[in-house]
Amino acid sequence: MKPPAMLIYNIDEDKKKKLKRLAMRLKIRVREVKKEELGQTLSALCAEGELSAPEYLGEGFPEEMMLMAYFPQGMVNALLDGMRREQIPTIRLKAVLTEHNSLWTLLSLHDELEKEDEWFRRNKTPMHEESPKPE
Repeated sequence: MKPPAMLIYNIDEDKKKKLKRLAMRLKIRVREVKKEELGQTLSALCAEGELSAPEYLGEGFPEEMMLMAYFPQGMVNALLDGMRREQIPTIRLKAVLTEHNSLWTLLSLHDELEKEDEWFRRNKTPMHEESPKPE
């Protein structure tokens, strides 16, 4: 089994420092993705080997993003609970590496997460809204 790894992109310095400290306690390897690496597949970025795609020359994206890979059962919750406990502000765009998305680039994952986030925002029912009463 591969060791737990986390890709981070565009995280501000203070948050990054706190996140790395938490990850070290949980024995999660952290890799900062550079804008030039956005054309690499997620599996290539998570591996510790040579990257093969050409350097990305585009603009990138301004949002923070986090990808969790090779986490054993319960580790995602441990990380998210730790972030709350350490008062590390949430990262809106986050995902887990899967067989389905492993050949995507961080750019394509970003686009998919943005679409998903928009869908949830449009279709979200406020928690305290009363259900319509049958007539």
